Amino acid sequence: PYIAEIDEADPQQLHALITKPSTKAVGGKQKPLEEVEFSGQVHDLGWHEATKLSELLADASVARRQLKEQLAPGTSWAEQVWGDDVPQEDERRSWRSADDGLLPNAIHFDPG
Repeated sequence: PYIAEIDEADPQQLHALITKPSTKAVGGKQKPLEEVEFSGQVHDLGWHEATKLSELLADASVARRQLKEQLAPGTSWAEQVWGDDVPQEDERRSWRSADDGLLPNAIHFDPG
């Protein structure tokens, strides 16, 4: 439903988002996928050292907080950690970015 809203509100923005080229990390920098795939360059591995589910969940929690801070810097939504006590449909889990945000006028959802 959000894609339809974006398409209706700003079809050019949706087209730009959908047609944005895929990238891979090489030497800590993002490079176009086509450049990396056929050049013989070795891309960075995205491995982490988690060997237990609890470690993986802790890593995911850190990643979620980092993502929220990038999307909504300085907002209370970015600082909140939602648990099972907050239903998925609760409006506090969602936040709409401003016109000048990293992803302008987007609705961001934190599943917890």
